This record gives sequence, structure tokens and C-alpha cells, in this order.
Amino acid sequence: MKKIKLIIISSIIISILLFIYCFIPTRLTNKQQLSKDDISIKVHLQVTTGPLYYLKEDKEKLWNTIKDKYPNANPKYVELIGNTPNKFVNDPVFLGDFVVYGHVSETYFDSAEGEVPIFHVVYSDAKLAPFFIDNSQLGTFAFRFVLIFPKIFLTLLVLLICVIVFEHKNKRRISKN
Repeated sequence: MKKIKLIIISSIIISILLFIYCFIPTRLTNKQQLSKDDISIKVHLQVTTGPLYYLKEDKEKLWNTIKDKYPNANPKYVELIGNTPNKFVNDPVFLGDFVVYGHVSETYFDSAEGEVPIFHVVYSDAKLAPFFIDNSQLGTFAFRFVLIFPKIFLTLLVLLICVIVFEHKNKRRISKN
């Protein structure tokens, strides 16, 4: 009986840990080697038309690196290409603000914002819980596990209660004899 109880308790602990893991944010893009020209900037999501991201605190940093090569560029906005975390979600709103590492590769003309720098992302610090990642096996596993977790947990709990009650009845019966 002790082995059965130990197995059930271990299963409950493992299922709880897996459930918690589904909601712990993890990095979406792998860390890569940076070149000497790469910089880091914090991008903020803009939920309007035009460039998808804008800069607040890192505008000057970006401008200082591109002013000689792209003097007409607008350092307030940036378009991201390359190893972006956007491929992991259907809607970039899930990502929020994050830091990207890379360099400006070119610019494009936007009718409202002028010349917008195109930032080639080497990697980013964007994090997201596996439960919210789209189009991945890990996200699919997390989603399915969260759906069946209550059933697994309740089944294991009922089994544990049954084992404890059975043990208790056996102890009482042995003590009477």
C-alpha cells in the first residue's frame, strides 16, 4: 500500500509541476552570437496602421548608429525582420514590449512616417508561457494538458483518498483483533 500511495503522490506532484510549467514564460528565440555592429533596443508595440513597433527610450541609441548611413530615417519607428518572436503568436499583442538585438539593414518609405528603419533581428528577449505559444508542439501539448489536468488531478486525488481510507480501515480492523 505504501508503494501505491507513493506512486499516486508522485503522480500528483509531477502533474502539478507540469501544470505550473505551462504558465512559466520562456524565451522565444535562441540567443545568437552578435557582431560588433549589432545593438540592442527596446521596442514597443503600436496597434495602429504603419510600422508595427516604435521606440521610446532607445530612439537616441538607434539614431546614433544610423544617422551617417540613413540621414533621413525616422528613429521613432522601426520595422522588424529576421529572427523575430512574431512567428510564435497569431497576434503580436501577446508579446508586448521586448528587447531586440541586431542592426538596421535598410529603410523603407512609409507615407505617414517617412523613411522607417528596417531592423534585422538576430535574437530577442521576448518571453511567453508555453500555453500561449501558437503553432508549436510545446504550445499544443500545454494547451491539451491544461484541458485534461483537472480530470487527471481529480482522478489521482480520488485514488489517494481511497488508498488512505482503505489503509485506515485495515489498521482499525487489525487493532480490533
